[in-house]
Amino acid sequence: MSANTAHTSRGVLIHAGEQILLHCKNISVEFPGQSNQLFLGSKHGYVYLTSHRLIFRSKRKIEFLQSLSLPFVAIDNISVDSNSINGKLRAQPNGNFEEQIDFKIFFKSIEIAVKFGDALLSAISLTNIGNDINCDLLPPYYSPRVWFEGPWGTYKCPTVFKKWLPSENLFPEPSPNSIFLSDNHPPFPGIDTCSSSRPYGQFSNFQMTV
Repeated sequence: MSANTAHTSRGVLIHAGEQILLHCKNISVEFPGQSNQLFLGSKHGYVYLTSHRLIFRSKRKIEFLQSLSLPFVAIDNISVDSNSINGKLRAQPNGNFEEQIDFKIFFKSIEIAVKFGDALLSAISLTNIGNDINCDLLPPYYSPRVWFEGPWGTYKCPTVFKKWLPSENLFPEPSPNSIFLSDNHPPFPGIDTCSSSRPYGQFSNFQMTV
């Protein structure tokens, strides 16, 4: 996981070959028990589920935490409690902080939280990285020096992923002029598209408390 490496002044920054699967606005994120200035208070903005990670992008330019990159391999103990997704994040060397933190992402409704949480677990289960891998052995996401505005279709979710994603009515696509691309590839693999035909919503490790 790394802080302030997934944004530009106008939007979110993704890597070459990375696909945005879900986008949700009007969310807030909290990090209980944290004293680090990056994680104090409630953060408001957008959350993106990509083929490789979860990204938070702040909508307030005065925040110390402008973006947070959560690669699937660094997320543990995911659960849904009413209208929030809860979990733990493991830091990675050179990711701009050095500790494990708890997080809570709040959505506008229970339905949105449940469907986003289920999609997140679905995406994690389809990656070709084992859950027991040592995070310290993987490079963190970092801020590229060069990027460009994504062309039309950058934010369009490929059909192969839509077999297990929730309705687009709940998760409208981000605006085209808010997605930026780097020529750099993600530092480690994401979803194994050969396995993406697995039915959406059938994951026994998903915990929900309403």
